[in-house]
Amino acid sequence: MTAPPAGAGPVSGGRGWRDARALLAGPLRPLVGGQCLGQFADGLAQITFAQFVLFEVEQGATPARIAAVLAVTLLPFSLVGPFAGVLIDRWDRRRTLIVVSLLRALLAVAAIGTVVTESRPAAFLGVLLLLSSSRFVLAAKGAALPRTVPREALVTGNAVSALAGMSASFVGAVGGSLFVGHSTAAGFLIAAALYLAAAAVFTRLPDIGGGFAEPLLSRLRALLAELIDGLRTAAGDTAIRWPLVAVAAHRLLLGAGFVVLVLIADSRYQLEVAGYGLALAATGLAAFAGTLLAPPLARRYSPTVLVPAAFLPAAAAAYVGGLYPSLAVLIASVSVVGFAFQLLKISVDALVGGAAADVTRGRVFAVYDVLYNVAFIVAGLLMVPLWRQDRERALLWLVAAGFVMGWLVVQAVMIRSTPPVGRPVAAGRPRPAGLLAAVVAGVVPVPAFPAPALWWLAWIAVVPLLLVVRAAATPGDGAARAWCGMTAYIVATQYWLAPSAGPGLIGMGLLLGALWLPWGWVTHRLLAGRVTGRRMLTAVLLLPSAWVLAEAARSGQSLGGPWALLGTSQWNQPALLASAAWGGVWLTSFLIMAVNVAVAAALVGGSGRDRTVALTVAAACVAIGPAAACTSRPAGSSGPAGSSLEAGAVRVALVQPGDIVVAEDRTAAAEAITASLGAQRPDLVVWGESSVGRDLAGDPETTARLTGLSRRIGADLLVNVDARAPSGGIHKTAVLIGPDGMLGSYQKVRLVPFGETVPLRPVLEPITRHTKAAAEDRRHGAGPAVLHTDGLTIGPLISFETTFPDLTRRQVLLGADLLAYQSSTSTFQGSWAQPQLAGMVAVRAVESGRPAVHAALSGVSSAFDARGRRLGWLPATERGALVLDVPLDSVETGYSRLGDWVPALAAVLLAAGAFRLTVRRARDG
Repeated sequence: MTAPPAGAGPVSGGRGWRDARALLAGPLRPLVGGQCLGQFADGLAQITFAQFVLFEVEQGATPARIAAVLAVTLLPFSLVGPFAGVLIDRWDRRRTLIVVSLLRALLAVAAIGTVVTESRPAAFLGVLLLLSSSRFVLAAKGAALPRTVPREALVTGNAVSALAGMSASFVGAVGGSLFVGHSTAAGFLIAAALYLAAAAVFTRLPDIGGGFAEPLLSRLRALLAELIDGLRTAAGDTAIRWPLVAVAAHRLLLGAGFVVLVLIADSRYQLEVAGYGLALAATGLAAFAGTLLAPPLARRYSPTVLVPAAFLPAAAAAYVGGLYPSLAVLIASVSVVGFAFQLLKISVDALVGGAAADVTRGRVFAVYDVLYNVAFIVAGLLMVPLWRQDRERALLWLVAAGFVMGWLVVQAVMIRSTPPVGRPVAAGRPRPAGLLAAVVAGVVPVPAFPAPALWWLAWIAVVPLLLVVRAAATPGDGAARAWCGMTAYIVATQYWLAPSAGPGLIGMGLLLGALWLPWGWVTHRLLAGRVTGRRMLTAVLLLPSAWVLAEAARSGQSLGGPWALLGTSQWNQPALLASAAWGGVWLTSFLIMAVNVAVAAALVGGSGRDRTVALTVAAACVAIGPAAACTSRPAGSSGPAGSSLEAGAVRVALVQPGDIVVAEDRTAAAEAITASLGAQRPDLVVWGESSVGRDLAGDPETTARLTGLSRRIGADLLVNVDARAPSGGIHKTAVLIGPDGMLGSYQKVRLVPFGETVPLRPVLEPITRHTKAAAEDRRHGAGPAVLHTDGLTIGPLISFETTFPDLTRRQVLLGADLLAYQSSTSTFQGSWAQPQLAGMVAVRAVESGRPAVHAALSGVSSAFDARGRRLGWLPATERGALVLDVPLDSVETGYSRLGDWVPALAAVLLAAGAFRLTVRRARDG
């Protein structure tokens, strides 16, 4: 049986999928059957090759090796395909399908030899030939399809073939990943058997054409000329160029997430399934779901809406993956990115297909195909200098930032900007008066933080900046005002950095203030004009979300850490700070910002009802903290008999010797204060940071003296060493010393930029010579740790680390009963830095549900219980020891269990809001 020749009738959809069963009763069955067997074997061969190269030859997955595997498995589909089509027309297609399938079987058998010899070059060459030959089968199948089905049923026939081939390849890769880790030879052997089966099925085909004798060389020259013409067309037409740029950028970022998933799965988890197969499964299933949902979305939204919008869920997913870089969350995040990419790809297909002229459309899509695959490979290569096993969070956040930038650029290019109805558009630069007003408004919240500690001011202090931003002429002008205001806020709250950072403080303020540009833009969009109830509620959700994300972004170690977060202003109000137990300091910041937004909305509201709603929302946000305080129920703790621990408390002495420059004198002063504490019977004595200037491992005399001191007063000592180790490097180390010697130690993980390490030292050192920046970089510790003494588990952190919520959470998860912070803020003696740091201890206590103590070398020392209630406060003007009984009651908090869920939710809310705005602007345009 043969199909009618081409041209016998019009191409149509027929009766759709109802025709599939009838079509499969004819020659389409052996064609699709052989295709499925071959593509199943292709998928199996790919995953077998990946497992073999990454683990049996190379002994581990790295970005470079993953990129090499991707290059071998993807490039043949782009580079060989066009040339395969030229050759297929010259050969008998039925014979080609049979012969190439037999050749692939031989190549798969030969690949077993690479397994035996563990030859990496042979493995690459063999799989490159194997997958390149597969292009001939797919080209022959595509050319033969019109000879196996009636012309009016071509759409259905192509759909059946594409869906069957995609499914077979996916199942082969994912199914093979379940066992290739046990036997890669078996993977190649099964693939060979499947290729032979495909050849047998192809023998059942009738005559399907081919064998047209045309000069090969002239055809190849024409092909190259057409490809070059397609590249010129794609580059020269903006309607084609920008969709292709969008798909390449999105694919590149998806590839980065793919590589991170493979590396984490294979380096951290002992899985039965190969990490490469796991990543293929995640992206493959997501692509399948995106393919199913794309048509109904395309009927509702145009491609110019879906293309930029596809960057937003991907950005949110990558950000959430960075917050929780566990395997399950990362799989979900990469799946969301893959789903979003498939929506974008189908939309780009429509845009490019519609914009390209019919005579050049095939050439443009050839360029499209190359970009599609090359971008994925380049992602692996870009990860080579960036990847490090402890850098997953930063890399995923970099990917998220890439998606956000992609959305901004693609939306600006692809969607015509139109002014919102009822709002005037002003041309030109932002007015200086408005920028100056923003600077003044940005300083207003500063007294809410220690030392003034006017905590109540924080709940209304951002209102002036909101009103200044709202009054801007355009959203861009509003963003500029927000940048100026937040630059002033950062410089004013951290003015005490000037001795260390010098003129770099202004640059730091400008850099960090730029993180509030999106917040300013959204503020103007939502608050300019009349603020009705619905818009006010949207603003109460989105503006705090943008604020919290900016705070989270600036909280990285390299950017100076989370100083002066809005939520930390409530450190001395346990009832209002209690919201941090549910969602960390981020939730407290969110609520304070929401109240400021609601108050601003009430001031500019259009009616009495709108103002009433706004003030009701503000009151509800304020009430969340006390509600959290009422629901927290401390669990008691008790220790061994004969100590204060038996009563569920620990007696702690915080030693504060003062601002003493010489290390030996500091140690001697701390020893003298400690020796006087015997009558007060402390259980634990905590010294400040850098209280010991000699490495204890290499100084047995100092170690013996401190051990004797511990024995005399009957208490363990938590001291802090800042000295050069025998290995040569300098660490900041918390050391626990008992009556019998050292009980354990912890080395500081996060170092102060400029104070303890200078970023880009070769570049910045000429500037830092004129400041108090560190002359030599300290060394990073290995990771979080807890220290154990009799009946008590201590979670030590050092100075700058007090500001990071995640470090405290890790120590709680390790079992800490008491958080002990050691600091030395002598560089900032007499400044607001000292009370700011001491107040953050209260925030960490509430977040973790654990009591916390803070010993400062020269002040301020402090202590708080698990609910954030102040137990003791030793100002920087005093010297001596603060002795107090610290209750060991603990509270199991939502933040300890869930971590940084508030920034994750904020990212989702902003992504949803941005998607809605994109759709609305496209419709208005």
